[in-house]
Amino acid sequence: MLLGFIGTAYLVLLLAVASYVLAFDPDEEPFEPELNLPGPTSPGKPSWQPNIVDQQFITWIQGMLQLTSDTRVRLRSAFDEVRGPNSLAFRVCVHGSSGINNDAVFQSIIMWCDIQMVTGLGILCSSYALLRCGFDASHWQIAVYLAWFSAVTHLSGLTVLRTYLNTYPWAKHIRVLLMFSLLILLIVGLIPTGFFFPRTINRASQVMCYFNLSYGYRHFSEVDRRESEVSRVEETTSWQAMLFSIFLLIFGFITRSTRLFRPLSTAFRLRVRQPLSGWARRNLRRLEPFGPPSGSEILKSETITKPALAFFLMIRLSCDLFSSMLFEV
Repeated sequence: MLLGFIGTAYLVLLLAVASYVLAFDPDEEPFEPELNLPGPTSPGKPSWQPNIVDQQFITWIQGMLQLTSDTRVRLRSAFDEVRGPNSLAFRVCVHGSSGINNDAVFQSIIMWCDIQMVTGLGILCSSYALLRCGFDASHWQIAVYLAWFSAVTHLSGLTVLRTYLNTYPWAKHIRVLLMFSLLILLIVGLIPTGFFFPRTINRASQVMCYFNLSYGYRHFSEVDRRESEVSRVEETTSWQAMLFSIFLLIFGFITRSTRLFRPLSTAFRLRVRQPLSGWARRNLRRLEPFGPPSGSEILKSETITKPALAFFLMIRLSCDLFSSMLFEV
C-alpha cells in the first residue's frame, strides 16, 4: 500500500517533468486558450507576457534533443491540456489523420493527482477523528507526513493542469477549495510535531496533549531540555522541520493559486512587480555618471552603481526563476 502511494507520486513527478520538457509551450496563453488560436484578441484585457526563463530553457532543451517539428506536434497532442473542438489535441492526432485523440498521459496525471489529494484528506480526517481515542504521537507523525507528501505531490501536478483548470473553471474551483482544506488541516496537524524531539518524546503519549502549546513548552522545559543540547524548543530540529514544512506548503499554494487565477497573476505583475521594477530603474538612472569621469565618479561607480545594478539584476532573475514553470516542476 505504501509502495503504491509513493509510486503514484513519483509517476506524477515524472509525467510533469516529461510534459514540461517535451510538450510545454512558454508562448501559449494559459488563462484563455482560445486566444492562442488565429484571430483578434480581446482589446480590454491586459496582455500576457511569457516567462523568459521558460523560453530560454525550452529552446535550449529542445535544441539539445533535436526534436523535429512533426515530433513536437505529436508530443504536444499526447500531453495537450486543452480539450475541445478548437484545441490542438482535437485537431492533431498522433497517428496522422486518424480520429483518435491520445490524451491518456494527461488523463493519468489528473487521476493520480486527484488520488493524492483524496488520500491526503482521508488520512487527515480519519486521524483527527481518532484524536479522542488516544491516538499516539508516533502514528500521528506518520499520518501527517504522508498527508504532507500527498499535498506536495498534488501541488506539483497543478503545474501541468494549469491550462486545463483555466479551461474548466468549475474543476479549478473545486480543486483549489479541496487543496485549501487540506492545507489548513495539515498546518494544524504539523504544529504538534514541532515538540516531537527524537531523543526524549514518548512515542506512546497521546498527541491530543501537544495541541495545547503551553503543555508542549512545559514538557520540553521539564524533560527535553535536560536530555538535549539546546535550551529552547525553537532550536530543535523537530521545530525547525515543522516550520520549514509549513513554509513549503504555504509558499507552494500561494504561488500556484496566483498562477491559476488571472486577477491574482495580473495584480501581482501590475501592482507589485512593475512598480518596484520602475522604482529601481529610476534610482539606478540617478546613479549614472554625468560629465567626464573623475576619481570620485569612478569610485562611486565601483562601490555603489555596479553593486546596485548587480543586485537589481539578481532580484529580477530570481523573480523570473521563481515565477517560471521550470521552478515549479
